[in-house]
Amino acid sequence: MKNQKLKFLAVLTLIVFSAFACAKQELPNQSGETVSSSKSDEGFVCRQWISSNQTHLSEGRAEKASGWFTPYLAVGSKTNLGYWSTTSVTLKETAPGYFEKGECSAVNPITYTLSLFKDLGDASEGIAFDGNGFVYITSYLQKKIKKLDSSGSEILKTNGQSFVEGIPSPSAIGFNKDGNLFAASYSSNKVFHYDAQGNLVNEITGYETKDYFGNIKTTAFNGPNGLTVSSKGDVFVGDMGSGKIIKISGGKGTVLYSSAYKCFNGLALSKDEKTLFALESVSYGYGAIHKITLDDNGNFVKAVSTTPKKALPILDGIALDINGDLYVTYNKKDIARVKPDTGEVEVLYNGTELHYPANIAFGYGAGFDSKTIYITQVGQAIESAKTGDTLIQKMLIHIEGMVLPIFN
Repeated sequence: MKNQKLKFLAVLTLIVFSAFACAKQELPNQSGETVSSSKSDEGFVCRQWISSNQTHLSEGRAEKASGWFTPYLAVGSKTNLGYWSTTSVTLKETAPGYFEKGECSAVNPITYTLSLFKDLGDASEGIAFDGNGFVYITSYLQKKIKKLDSSGSEILKTNGQSFVEGIPSPSAIGFNKDGNLFAASYSSNKVFHYDAQGNLVNEITGYETKDYFGNIKTTAFNGPNGLTVSSKGDVFVGDMGSGKIIKISGGKGTVLYSSAYKCFNGLALSKDEKTLFALESVSYGYGAIHKITLDDNGNFVKAVSTTPKKALPILDGIALDINGDLYVTYNKKDIARVKPDTGEVEVLYNGTELHYPANIAFGYGAGFDSKTIYITQVGQAIESAKTGDTLIQKMLIHIEGMVLPIFN
């Protein structure tokens, strides 16, 4: 067992070093924009921004009439913000799309705190809700995928085993519409397909490419890590070592997208499934969010990359709320909300209670709160154990999570 655990420690260390290998030591200057939030008695989350008029304009919070020397106006209230682009102004959103000058009330400030869902007793990475009142979480060193109810109790099979056993280094997981589960296995370079009872259906070992002469060949995965599933059953996999995103359809993998910087990690689809968000763990130490446009058949159309306005190194897990905002884990201990179009960042948690937070997901199904994110931690398998790093944590966000496409 000791040698086995050392082997897993080596694998997990490789994952982290793979991310750091993409980074440089110096970071760009960070944006001076400040974002904060508070909650009204009616439940609306008031958000405020301290920024220049020009930034407010570019972010859609201000407008400017055509003509020479016209003032900047707050969108909605039409409050005059002055004539100069560099003037720093505090704007607050008091209703959806309605901005006023001034600060949000601090009577009910929003605080984001962690609370315990389950002590898994092991490092964990993948998490997925089935919509039927159960959540599935990978147990990294134990080589299992566990099925838990809303109280955190494990639901075992009739033979006394976990939902899946014997899967090497299980990373991200996701369901299709039929309740079949797909799991990326980093160390074995495979994607496993299980039926709704946890029985192995298939092992996908790689993807099709063409050689110089146009002959089709199979290329092995190189550290599959991120994973998400569409309503049509397509499985998108972030192959961390190759810098590719692979699309698996009918058990066959093909290259959807490539990046020279590699280090793809968390993946998530938009509600309409026209955009695939891909987190690049480190891009020159800053982190990047790739937005890949898909056609109706889930094929590549185009891709753009957004650099967050605050450094987000070691990006890992990703989830979306009903507004299309992204929630990401990063920097071995932090959680942030990111505007995907602008890169605007709001740090929700920056503390000491998380140790390599990995994947996150909004609760879904009976017994789970849809305004709460659930967070796995893989720290125990990477560095020396720290207090609390086997815990599955949760955090109330006050905003509904996006219902995954497979449940639509």
